Amino acid sequence: MIIISIVIVLFIVLFILVISKHKIYKYNQKQDYIYDFKNPKVFELDDINLEEYKRYETLILKLKLKSNFLSKIFLPYLEISNINKKEKTFFEYGLNGIRYIDISSFAGNSSIKIDSKMCKITSKKVEIFSYDNLNIKEKKVLIIAPHPDDAEISSFGLYNSAKESYIITVTAGEGSSKYCDLENNSKNKAILKGKLRKFNALTTSIIGGVKYENNLILGYFDGTIKNMFNNKNKCIPSKSLNVSDISYFRQIDNSKIPINENSSSMWESLVDDFKNIVDSINPDLIFTLHPRIDSHPDHQYTTLALLEAMEILNKQDIKILTSTNHLIYNEFYPYGDMFSTIPLVPKFDNNFIFNSIYSHQLTKEQQIYKYYALETMHDLREPMINIGIKRPFQFAFKQLKRYINGKDKSYYRRAVKTNEIFYITNIEELKKVYKEMGII
Repeated sequence: MIIISIVIVLFIVLFILVISKHKIYKYNQKQDYIYDFKNPKVFELDDINLEEYKRYETLILKLKLKSNFLSKIFLPYLEISNINKKEKTFFEYGLNGIRYIDISSFAGNSSIKIDSKMCKITSKKVEIFSYDNLNIKEKKVLIIAPHPDDAEISSFGLYNSAKESYIITVTAGEGSSKYCDLENNSKNKAILKGKLRKFNALTTSIIGGVKYENNLILGYFDGTIKNMFNNKNKCIPSKSLNVSDISYFRQIDNSKIPINENSSSMWESLVDDFKNIVDSINPDLIFTLHPRIDSHPDHQYTTLALLEAMEILNKQDIKILTSTNHLIYNEFYPYGDMFSTIPLVPKFDNNFIFNSIYSHQLTKEQQIYKYYALETMHDLREPMINIGIKRPFQFAFKQLKRYINGKDKSYYRRAVKTNEIFYITNIEELKKVYKEMGII
C-alpha cells in the first residue's frame, strides 16, 4: 500500500512538472516554424556535404523533428559534429514540427553528422539556405543599447570582432533596484542603481575591445521611452527618482561625437541625439532590437527613434542588424545550455519582416570573455548572494528549482552561445512593422 501511494505521489509530481514545463512558451510547441526562405539546396540527411560553402558564410538548416516521451521532462537537442568539433542546438520541451538551426561553423567541411537526443528527425531530406558573410572585421558598427547590458547580451561577439565599434546606451536603467539592499531609501536605491549601471555601460565594453571614447550614455530614464513617444510635448520624468533632467545620468563628454548637451527627456531630443550620432559616426552597420520579436517597450521605441533619425538623414543604405533580448513569447529563449548554438527564433506568421540572416560565430575565447562581460553587469547577477550565510542556500535552492521546472531565465545561459543571430533589415521594412503594430 505504501509503495502504491509513493508511486501515485511521484506520478502526480511528474504530471505537474510536465505541465509546468510546457506552459513556459506561450505558443504551441507542436507546430512548424514558418520562414519563407528561397532557393534551398537539398541534401540527404546522412550525406550533408558543405565543402562548396565558404568559411563564415551563414548556413541555416531546415529539418523536421518529433519529440519522444523524455522530451517532456528533458530539453530535446541535436548534436552536430565532424571530426574536429561538436555543437548542440536545443529546442522546446515536447516539440513537433519544422525547425531551423545554424550550422554556419561547419561551412567548408566535407561532411557533418547529426544525432538527435530526446527527439527524432523525421525528414529524410533536409534543406540548407545560405547567406553571404558581412565581413564584420572590415566594418564600422554602431550598437544601440536601450539599457546597460543590452549590447553585451545581444552582440558582444559582434562588437568585439568589428573594425571599430561604438556603443550608445540610451537609458540609465535606474528602475527596480533589486540589488541595492544596503541602501534603505527607495530614491537613493534608484540613484545607486543608475550610477552602477552607468559605470557598467561605460567600462564593460572595454573588455570587448571598444574604446572608452566610443561609449555614450544618453541618460534617458528607464521605462519611459514609449511614454516619451506618446507624449511628445512633455518632459517625462524618471519613474523612480521623480526628476526629469537627463543630465543626472548623461555621460557624453568622454567622446568627440558632437551631441546636444542640453537635451531633455523628450522624444524630439532622443531623435536629435540619434541624428547627431549616426551622422557623425556614419557606420557601415547598425545593430538595434527588432520590435516584432522583442517585447520590451523601451527596446521597441528606441528602434523607432533611431529610424526617425535615419530618415531625416536619408541613411536608407545602412544595413540594420536586429535580434531580441526579450522574445515576445517568453523569457527563456534561446533555449538550452550555455555554449550551445542559437537556432532561429520561433516564427508562425509573416509579420516578422527581414531580408537576410547573419550568424556571427564566436570563438571559444570570445564566449568566455562574453561570460565575464555579463558578469560585470550588476543587473545580471544574483543580488546580495555574498551577504550572510542564508543567502547562498536560498540561491542554491532557487537554482535547483529553476533547473527542475525548466524556468531558468539567466542571461549567462541564454546569451553565452557559440553564435549571435542577426536578422538583417532596413528602414522601410522596419517602418512596415510599426505600421502593422499600429504604432505609427
